[in-house]
Amino acid sequence: MEEIKKAASVSAKSNIGLFLLLCFGFLSCFAGGFILAKTLLPPSLEPNPSSSPTSSNTPLSSTMPLQAGKRYFDDTVIAITKSLPRKVLVATLSRNETNSQFVHNGRVSFFDGVTWKRKFSANTYVDFQIHPGNLIKLWETQIDKSRVLKEKTQGEIVVDNVSIKFDTGELSNEMSLRSLPGYTKLMSRGTGLLSIDGVIAPAYIMYSRIYSQDASQIQFYSEPFGLTTSWLILWDDQGNFYHIDMTHVDKPTSIYETHQVAIVETPHDQVTKTFDVISSIDLSVSPPENYTFNLRYPLNLTLSIHRLDALNKNEGGAYEWYMGNVEAVVTLADGEKVNGFGLIEYIHK
Repeated sequence: MEEIKKAASVSAKSNIGLFLLLCFGFLSCFAGGFILAKTLLPPSLEPNPSSSPTSSNTPLSSTMPLQAGKRYFDDTVIAITKSLPRKVLVATLSRNETNSQFVHNGRVSFFDGVTWKRKFSANTYVDFQIHPGNLIKLWETQIDKSRVLKEKTQGEIVVDNVSIKFDTGELSNEMSLRSLPGYTKLMSRGTGLLSIDGVIAPAYIMYSRIYSQDASQIQFYSEPFGLTTSWLILWDDQGNFYHIDMTHVDKPTSIYETHQVAIVETPHDQVTKTFDVISSIDLSVSPPENYTFNLRYPLNLTLSIHRLDALNKNEGGAYEWYMGNVEAVVTLADGEKVNGFGLIEYIHK
């Protein structure tokens, strides 16, 4: 990671504006504001001794339901280069406690500017600390000494012998999406760096973290249950960040029901939410290519979205799950139109 650290230092001196924070966050909605128990502190930088890991090409969590009274941790980083052609990294590392160990699942989607690739890793350890593996070589979070929200994360991932390194820059966990003991999720947006085989580029960052003291409170389904989700993150040319989650559930449960939320964060770190979101989706093509989202009071914005490509995240499965790059036109409250780009995820199960 030395090359990224040095590059970040040189870039900051030559162009402070390169690292201005921007604005927006995917799949299901969550909200925060809480005090974590000692067992839920962020992973330390030094891994504890582990059992012998086992590897797999498919995530164990796809066949292993989350257990009542067991802990669950999930870190996700999304990095999108500012320059064209855009490179995209979406990486998740979850840790699911079982009776005597933690199942660690790595899920990585990488867009090299032309095509998408998706890789998995699965290992078991005696703890929830993040350990290096063949797919995720490094995932290191540094907590600010004040221990008040601020942190930064660096990592290295290898996909088909391509080295992908990321540096999030400083993040502040400013967006809460769920705040329950069994399900707490915080999200940050920022500006950092993405390195592809040593070629370093400024990148927009979205980072999320989930904690749970009772994993059964995170809804898990092993069969189709009538869910349709449209999840979007977007950055516009004025530096605003958008996150939208619209989910319809045909068979609601006590812990998972139909919901919609939109968050907008300005370049000046002002965060505004609305739960009044109306969408129009062109279902003539599967997965959909065109979406319109109306973010009502107090935002009063309209986002017109066009999907550019698609990664099938459930190839050969019994339901639809796609992610792709998008371009957008945002109509602001005063009628001004601003271009934007980001990612959309569509699930129909």
